[in-house]
Amino acid sequence: MLARVQATFAPRAFSYYLDLAFEETVARDAAKPQPFGPDRLRRWWRHQDWLPQDQVLTAPSTTALAEQIFLEVTRNE
Repeated sequence: MLARVQATFAPRAFSYYLDLAFEETVARDAAKPQPFGPDRLRRWWRHQDWLPQDQVLTAPSTTALAEQIFLEVTRNE
């Protein structure tokens, strides 16, 4: 499915993988109004399960992630 989207909208299709440790994923989930919880996350979470076309992001904050994505998108206009 994602390959088809990228082929259809290239070069304007972007995909990202946020490379976070499970512990950080749980911490971010806990900050949500309705968190899923560690047990449920553990069933979904897969370490380094990115796709070949994904850009792997490791920014330490949401602001830094937004800046990385904004720079990439605007660079490709």
